Parts: sequence; structure tokens; C-alpha cells
Amino acid sequence: MPRRLPLMLLLFSTGVHAGLAEGLAASRNGDYEAAFQQLEPEAKRGNAEAQYHLGVMYDAGQGVPQNTGKAFHWYLNAAELGHKQAQYNAAVMYNEGRGTQLNPALALQWFTKAAQQGFADAQFSLGVMYANGSAVQQDYAQAAHWYRKAAQQGDADAQYNLALLYGTGKGVAPDLVYAWAWFDAAFARAGKDNARKNRDLTAQRMTPAQLEQAKKIAGDYAVKYVVPFGKSKAP
Repeated sequence: MPRRLPLMLLLFSTGVHAGLAEGLAASRNGDYEAAFQQLEPEAKRGNAEAQYHLGVMYDAGQGVPQNTGKAFHWYLNAAELGHKQAQYNAAVMYNEGRGTQLNPALALQWFTKAAQQGFADAQFSLGVMYANGSAVQQDYAQAAHWYRKAAQQGDADAQYNLALLYGTGKGVAPDLVYAWAWFDAAFARAGKDNARKNRDLTAQRMTPAQLEQAKKIAGDYAVKYVVPFGKSKAP
């Protein structure tokens, strides 16, 4: 299943209206009631950033009673204005039937829009839907495409799933070298024990030359897709 949305406010310091800036500052200081008073008028005036953050507040019960229906309403408003985080959150809610009716087809639509804007969580989730054939014809090549996009942004789950596809030859040509390298990246990025185990099992099927090549590629992946993103917590 695609991952649940993160309940967090994205704090911006430039390029925002005064009400939005003040609302975000209040939220950062933990004064959610003041944040809501500043953000609600901006949201009603059609500010996508304010709409998204108002959705987060209703979703998390920050300064207002928790209300997933209202959260969904504001996420969808912001999503329709092109806000990629709101598009992802709306997709998650459609996919779970939370705050709105369950609708995997609309989940796929909004995951796609957010993924096309480069949002890594959406790219991973879209890969899962293609791999599982959820609301779309099963297509491992498309799954690999979107996993790769997210993997290159340091998403450890996408790195792991891409490694599995290389190991099984689904959607990509089977390649133990790339399977080993992506398993290694997932382990380095998030300490995923399954990634370590599968990396080591893959090594048992490789020649010394293949393993040497895989380690060189993994070193390049570490520089590009692990180190810049830090070490995330293992699930």
C-alpha cells in the first residue's frame, strides 16, 4: 500500500503573503490557534499554501478539532491549484477512504500529478500501484520507472523495491549487479535489515567480477542517492 501522508507543516520564509507567513510562524512556535486564525482567511482567498496547511491542521487536530473531512476538503482545493504535497495527501486519503469515499482511481490520478512534479513519496506510491495493478493495469516497467525516480531522490523503500525488480527481472532486464547496488543503497540509507539480507543473498549468486562491479556502482549511488539525503530511520 502507498505510505500514509506525513502530518507536518512546511515552513517558508520568503515569497508568501503576510497572513501566511504569520500563520506559519505561529505554528512553528506551537501557537496553533493563532496559526489557524491567520491561515483560514488566506485559504478562503484561494492561497494554495494556506489551504494545504489548513488541511494539515484539521488532519492532525492542531488548533482545531480533528476533522478528516475538512482536511480532505482543503487538501483537494490546494491540489487543484497544483500544490504537489496536497496532491499527494489527497491521493493518500482517496486510497484509504479517509475523509472521503474510497476511490483508488482518483488516488492514482493525484499520485500521478504529484509524481510528475517530482514528489518522491508520490513517485514511490505510484510505483506500488503499478506493481500491484491497483486501479491500473499491472505494469512492472512503469513501476520500475517510478521507483527509480524516487530512488534517485534518496527514497529507501523505492531503492529496495527497485532492487527487487532487478533481482527478479520484472519490468527491467534481470541484473544482479544493479540489484546488489540498490539493496546496498537502501541499507545505507535506512538500515533496512531486509535490504542487507537480500544484498548478501544476491552476492552468493554473483561472480567475484560482478561483485566488484556492484560495489563500484554502489559507491557512486552512495554519493548521489544516499549521502545527500542523510540516514533515515528504519521502519
